[in-house]
Amino acid sequence: MQATTDPAPHFETLTRALQDKIGTEIDEADLRAEFEKYLEYGVPVDQAVKTILRHHGVQAGMAPSSPAGGAPGQERTPLDQVPSNVPYVNLLVRLVTKNTKTVQARGEEKEIVWGLVGDETGTAPFTSWRPLEGLEKGDVIAVQGAYTKEFRGELQINFGDRCRIEKKEPDALPKVLTVFQEVRIGGIAEGQRGLRVTGRILDVASREVNVQGEPKTIYGGTIADESGKIEFTSWHDHGLEADQVVTIEGGYVRSYRGVPQFNFDEEATVTAAEADLPPAEALDKAQHVSLGQLSERGGGNDVAVVASLLEVRQGSGLVFRCPHEGCSRVLVSGQCRLHGKGEGAADLRIKGILDDGTGSVNLVAGREITEALLGKDIDACLKEAKEAFRHEIVQEQLEERITGRVYEVRGNVLSDEYGLMFLARTMTPFKEDTEKAAEALVAGLPAEAF
Repeated sequence: MQATTDPAPHFETLTRALQDKIGTEIDEADLRAEFEKYLEYGVPVDQAVKTILRHHGVQAGMAPSSPAGGAPGQERTPLDQVPSNVPYVNLLVRLVTKNTKTVQARGEEKEIVWGLVGDETGTAPFTSWRPLEGLEKGDVIAVQGAYTKEFRGELQINFGDRCRIEKKEPDALPKVLTVFQEVRIGGIAEGQRGLRVTGRILDVASREVNVQGEPKTIYGGTIADESGKIEFTSWHDHGLEADQVVTIEGGYVRSYRGVPQFNFDEEATVTAAEADLPPAEALDKAQHVSLGQLSERGGGNDVAVVASLLEVRQGSGLVFRCPHEGCSRVLVSGQCRLHGKGEGAADLRIKGILDDGTGSVNLVAGREITEALLGKDIDACLKEAKEAFRHEIVQEQLEERITGRVYEVRGNVLSDEYGLMFLARTMTPFKEDTEKAAEALVAGLPAEAF
């Protein structure tokens, strides 16, 4: 062993950098033996750390003794100087926001803490894989041994199980310099935080919810600009009213089944804006997108696509739903998987696959759309099925009449473990405006073509 260098802090750096692999791909005892073997052969400790990290497929970033790399015992690094993809960095930051959520980690459910941290140089998103007990929003913390990654081009700070976190006095850190990311509403995506959004409030209403057993009033609605619209939830009464044009600083994005939702609380700043936005009637329209764009976003709220119906799937046509109150599951062989046998209530639906050349998505359309596309109501369908002694006749009619045709479909696109699901609100045969199409074609031709 090297007599002049204490290897313990550097082995701790290794375990922090490789914590995602220890216990699954790497045994900690083997890692220690590998580290000590390098030192026995006289390899400098910094070089040993770099070599082992590289051997296990982790970019060492900077040597543990490098000022910006975050060596054990080193002074803290300001947020605007923190590099991405380094295994160890020390920070002195304030918890600007603090939220919890449950995720799947290594096949098990785990509650993590996430939000924004800030110092006098700016803010950055963080994820803590360990509880932050006794710490609240606004607290100043000294963090030893955080590691960083890059996600969608943005610095992400992580607190692992081996990270040391100590609460400090409030005046230990100067005022946080909050830097907001200005985004158009149509570009809002899952996981974004610290946003500045300007839009027109299309609608807003209050509702009561329970938060940790306590009643709380929250305010939900829709905000829009020319690029799109999004549902929002305000956890504080900011005095929002329909048709207002406002700028909201400090919002963050969560998704429900793949549909992004904009959230903000009492820490957000909401001010009247003088932006020249179209009236609410013009903004309250579905955004036309491609299925490829929806696939990249992972869902969408009130969108419209033009696509072909490639297939009418099994389970379409005439179905019967569970009669129990609050349950609308489709009966299979006359049974609900929760409530058993029952006299089901008749319904109509379409299950299919839409494709527009850029992507495909599962489709579900309800009774009203199905009746319109069939050209008859549910009573007529029931009569025909009874006369034919089989319900499948309605699905066969749908397959014949609507498969392979192009439709304009409007609704919400949700995401789950089975992929994207388009819940259609309207679905009508698409009729191209030939005059506009011709004008667009001519506009795209080179001058020498005339």
